[in-house]
Amino acid sequence: MIVIANRNTRAIVLGGIVIGLALLVRVVPLWWGWVDHARREAERQNTAVEEARQRIRLAPHRRRTAATLDQAYFDAEPAFVDGATPAQASASLASYVTQAATEAGVQLGSVKLLTDSSAKRKQTYFVRVQLDASGDIRGFSTFLQLLETGTRPLVAIRKLSISQPNPAAPANVAESLRGSLEVEGIAHASDD
Repeated sequence: MIVIANRNTRAIVLGGIVIGLALLVRVVPLWWGWVDHARREAERQNTAVEEARQRIRLAPHRRRTAATLDQAYFDAEPAFVDGATPAQASASLASYVTQAATEAGVQLGSVKLLTDSSAKRKQTYFVRVQLDASGDIRGFSTFLQLLETGTRPLVAIRKLSISQPNPAAPANVAESLRGSLEVEGIAHASDD
C-alpha cells in the first residue's frame, strides 16, 4: 500500500480543485454554448416544418387561385386586340376602327399604325392607331359610341380633336366636322 503524506494529500486535493475549476471555467461555457446552439437549431427546424405544413395546407387554395386567374384571363380574351405580333395587332385595331367608321358613316382620311418595338418582350402591351376623319355630328357621335361601347375589342380614345372647317357655312349646307383621334387597345403576346 502506498502511503501519502498529509502535505502531499493537501497538494493533490488542491491540484484537483484547481484542475476542476479550470475545467469548470473552460468546459461548462462550451457545453452551454453547444446546448444553446442545439436549442436554436431545433427551433429553426420546427419553424421550417411548420411553414412546410402551412404550405401544404394552402396548396389546394393556391391551385384554386391559379385556376381562377386562368379563368379570368380566358374571360378577358375577347377584350384583347387580335394579332400574333405588335404589327399585326395594330393592323387588327386599324381594321376594327375602320369598320366602326364605316358603320357610323364617317369617312377616314389617313390611318397611322403606331407600334411599340419593345412590345415583343412584354406579355401584354398597348397598340395604337392615329387617324383623321370627317363627317357630321351624328356620324361622329355614333363612331365614338361604337368605339367605346363596342363588344370587341376593348379600346380607349386617348386623344380627340374635332373642328368645324367652315363655321360660317350657310344654313342650307350640311355641317361637316373634321376630327383627329388616337385609339388604343390592349394586345397580348401569343404563346407560339
